[in-house]
Amino acid sequence: MGGIGSGNHIRLNRKTTTVEVKQISVYFMNQQGYLKEGYKGKLSWSSNGRSIGSINFKVLDSFIHFSYSYRVHGDDWKDYSINVRLTTTSCHYGSSRYWFICPSCRKRVGILYLENISPSCRCCSDIVYISKNSSDIDQLNSKISKLSERIFEAQGKSYIKTKKKGMHWNTYYRLLDDLKTLKAARDKLISDLLGLEY
Repeated sequence: MGGIGSGNHIRLNRKTTTVEVKQISVYFMNQQGYLKEGYKGKLSWSSNGRSIGSINFKVLDSFIHFSYSYRVHGDDWKDYSINVRLTTTSCHYGSSRYWFICPSCRKRVGILYLENISPSCRCCSDIVYISKNSSDIDQLNSKISKLSERIFEAQGKSYIKTKKKGMHWNTYYRLLDDLKTLKAARDKLISDLLGLEY
């Protein structure tokens, strides 16, 4: 990490959020009665009434066998399968709660995401809750404000577009480029959150 001018790259691409990714919920599967040994079924996803994907499953003792087709960046579809372990924890009043064991990190989770070829937890899939992108906007606004304070002359509570006295022109233009990059990143995040084209 580091501030502008520290030599670190400014990340323009926002992270994918949980609402954009197909999810497999162990809670949903349990509520539907799917987690009985030998049960076979299919989970499907749709958007605006159009099917956007499905995955077959079979429950086998302490794991679920998932089979599905997947393609990367427009390549040909390929068939994949994976066994995901199931585990339970005890709840109050003698009941139990089901969990998936993430195939990547082996942590106990309630939801797996189909962001990559293999289903995995949110952290392993490198996706965030939508509120995280909102927080990113706040952080970018803070960086924009601090950088503006560094570049421009102050006039009351705002900054006029005049280079600060004593700053070298090369430094000024370099920081100005950083400022434009930060503003573009912020505007892109705002557009994504609002569902607008950018």
